[in-house]
Amino acid sequence: MQNLNRIADPVYVRIDGEVWRTRFNGTVYSIDWNAFDLPAWLLPELKAVLIQRLRDRCRRELANMGALLAALQRTSPAAFDGHAALGNLTAAELAAVMLALQPVSAEYAGYFRSLYADLELIGHPGCTEEKLEQLRQYRLSGKTSLPDVRAWDPRTGALTTSELEVLRGNLLPPLRPETDTEHFCRVMLRTLAALGRRPSQMLAVPADGICRRPQAPGLPAVICVPGGKAQRNSAPRPYDLPDDLYDDLMRFAERPAIREAQAHFGLFFLTPMTEQTRVAGPMATTSCTRLLQDWISRIGIISPRTGKPLHVTPTRLRHTVATQRARKGWSKADIREFLEHSSDHAVDAYIDAVGNDMTPALERADRALGGVFSDLASSFQGKVVPRPAGKIDKPVIVPDLENRAIIGQCGRTGTCPHSPFAACLAGCAHFLFFRDADVGAVEDFLRGEHERWRQAEGNAQRTRIQDDFARIHAGLRAAGIAAGMEDD
Repeated sequence: MQNLNRIADPVYVRIDGEVWRTRFNGTVYSIDWNAFDLPAWLLPELKAVLIQRLRDRCRRELANMGALLAALQRTSPAAFDGHAALGNLTAAELAAVMLALQPVSAEYAGYFRSLYADLELIGHPGCTEEKLEQLRQYRLSGKTSLPDVRAWDPRTGALTTSELEVLRGNLLPPLRPETDTEHFCRVMLRTLAALGRRPSQMLAVPADGICRRPQAPGLPAVICVPGGKAQRNSAPRPYDLPDDLYDDLMRFAERPAIREAQAHFGLFFLTPMTEQTRVAGPMATTSCTRLLQDWISRIGIISPRTGKPLHVTPTRLRHTVATQRARKGWSKADIREFLEHSSDHAVDAYIDAVGNDMTPALERADRALGGVFSDLASSFQGKVVPRPAGKIDKPVIVPDLENRAIIGQCGRTGTCPHSPFAACLAGCAHFLFFRDADVGAVEDFLRGEHERWRQAEGNAQRTRIQDDFARIHAGLRAAGIAAGMEDD
């Protein structure tokens, strides 16, 4: 079979025997199905899902499957006993298999869950979304995806609002002349900061991939960007370009040395032919990243947050664009689609970055209390209820590690797309505010977070984030008044 992820330079996987193998860049990847003492019915099901994966995923799937089968053999799950298909297992039995793998490796447990998700996706008999949702409730690893994004790491997390403004100012066309390579670095960074695509995708944009819409000249220009990773063989997706960025890109393409390179390689984002060492294909991502970082270093941009040279990479820009989407209230599904991700794990990090009550607060206004809630109502819209005597389902907690007071609960049926606390106070009709809630604890938290934001931004000018603080505070006061508390 052919790995469809590489149509132009195909990789073939031999699957006509009990030993499946492929060779890539001189390395052989294989799996021997006869090497595992597992129920006879299990292997054909796993073979079926592995075939689907090998069509568009990495050849290392062979090694991943082999490691999982070895772990299953070691743990000998009793849940398999008496069954003839994975679809026959209950959610509890599937969880038992998964959790038995966890002590061996959380990665194996997660891989088993992902295989079950693929079986459910292709409609394998008995594999249901309900069972899958129950499996997803288990946290298999103490690690979190993209921890630097969640913690707003000053070198590897998303850029803060003030950092992004400073960077954008330095990416505008300069008054002084610039070389072909300098122009390449600048427009590449501008485009990455605008679209949040991977550098490998931008480097694969064809030479004629940026244009005005001939049927609708009044609409924005578009750039057609090829898919990344598992979507690399899908049709290029059009993205709108601001007029000033489009004009900048066209000036770049009009440079004689760039036009010559584009004609030779058939790609848009290139440096002059005299700087190329390859004969075909796009520039290597690592080479591009080094070029961009060298340009940033020469410009000498200083971060208003740290007072040190601003560290900028394509990955940081992608994190920044994704986090901005979360701040604007985009749903998890919309962010995942925008990023072309196949799962929610990385997306959760961006949503947590703007609303996770466990994240260290460096720019909390941009996270738990910031722009993500700007489009919500401006005052308390929930209900005041007595505190339940028993267990509190879906509690809403003050995101303060020192005083995690429960001030209410979510009354929404199903999963809420917003992060708790700030969204609840800023106009959610499903919020059930407890009559005896500790309003003082919330007030203290909001004052502290407002001060942290001011220190992170380095100035106290009025911004939309200031309005967000005011909106949440107004919701808190309205909730307190509705609960019959003194309005002080």
